[in-house]
Amino acid sequence: MDQKQEMAVSKMRELVETQGIPTQKFVDQTFLRFLKAKSMNPEKAAKMFVEREKWREEFVPLGFIPESEIVDQLGDKKIYLQGLTQIGQHPFLICSS
Repeated sequence: MDQKQEMAVSKMRELVETQGIPTQKFVDQTFLRFLKAKSMNPEKAAKMFVEREKWREEFVPLGFIPESEIVDQLGDKKIYLQGLTQIGQHPFLICSS
């Protein structure tokens, strides 16, 4: 990461924390992803990040989806291709067996 990116990540962390969301559990690459999506604008990226965290808190309150909520999908015994990873472009698969 270059100095400009480091400064943008630092500013974004500040903005996110002022909105009550702790940033310690997130690595710089997470914030950099949002910054790149918003043309390295820390204010816009922080807003997008906060909205995403609020959405996750509402829809995935435990931090994961319990098996009891997806029993039917797990019973299908299928493989779901979710796309490619950002790092290395490896396929991301979800397998139910």
